[in-house]
Amino acid sequence: MAMAGTLFLLSIVVAPPTLARQTPVNLTSRQQGVQISMMALYQNYEEDGLSVDQISFPLSIVAPLGPSMNLTVSARHATASGDSLESLAGLSDTQVSLGYARSIGNSSLIFSLGLNLPSGKRELSSDEFQTLVLISQTAFDFRVPSLGQGFGASPAVTLALPVSSDLVLGLGASYRVRGGFKPIEGMEIDYTPGNELLLTTGLDSLLGQDTSLSIDATYTRYAADQLGDDEIFDAGSKITITTLIRHVRGFNEWRMLGLYRARAKTSRLGGGALATSAIQTIANELLLQVSYRMRINTRLRATILAESHFFDETPVYQARKVFDIGVLPTYRLSHETTLVTRFIFTTGTISGIEAGAGLAVQL
Repeated sequence: MAMAGTLFLLSIVVAPPTLARQTPVNLTSRQQGVQISMMALYQNYEEDGLSVDQISFPLSIVAPLGPSMNLTVSARHATASGDSLESLAGLSDTQVSLGYARSIGNSSLIFSLGLNLPSGKRELSSDEFQTLVLISQTAFDFRVPSLGQGFGASPAVTLALPVSSDLVLGLGASYRVRGGFKPIEGMEIDYTPGNELLLTTGLDSLLGQDTSLSIDATYTRYAADQLGDDEIFDAGSKITITTLIRHVRGFNEWRMLGLYRARAKTSRLGGGALATSAIQTIANELLLQVSYRMRINTRLRATILAESHFFDETPVYQARKVFDIGVLPTYRLSHETTLVTRFIFTTGTISGIEAGAGLAVQL
């Protein structure tokens, strides 16, 4: 595959998630403790006779820096392998997020800054890169879809405005700056993913004493990716609509989630000029999810999850229908420590399993 074509595919499948979704900041004066979560996860999926698996070890630390500020640091290690695939192992980039919140009358204003620190593995061999291309596909939902990339920074601001006693309006914006890096060994010039602008609005409404409704709409605009000084790929824009209904009764909770993500046609570029016609290379998605979280006793809780995920057909990938069902038990070992486990079975166009266990600690 020619270098431009390889990087065109890289732009499609390994762009990391935006840093705009930050950890909520506590607005009260009560100091929260440091929260540490760590887990070991095994995932195996099969499609059209090709099997691929990943073992990952995510680590997250949330530390308060005051009553209105917190710091989040996350890092992961992963090993991926599969049929006729080169094994790929290494650390991912470290992600750091700093959030600050303050009250303005009845409203809340949150400022955040997310950083992607290039600590992960880069300059992969051609065979390692082909493995990365596979595990980076959204339909597989691997916990570590990419390893090392360039430096990134994402400042964001969010405003929450109470409209009435049972309705809150939210407005937000973030801009992500992404630095260059060399994804494949032997490259002499950097590949630089396009910067991202994200605008979002949403509302939270009480439908009753025990039920709430949240609706969010997000618009994302991507600048063109560059190879050196040349623009080679334009991902266009993306619109995401999310609806969540929560029903809480005592210690138990129902959640019903719907998400639709529509993507614009993409264009492959060459020296700043269109080289091919715009095509739909990144699939539109529809996600439907229902979960029920219940308290079994004072120490044991469990969440039952059912999910359907649909991907439209594109010139690059076939249409996919993926169905998940799983159980996520947690067991409180002590006041500070909770054992967290998850078991999810996948069927449909893609079949497989996800199993994991870890600890959540609050100091």
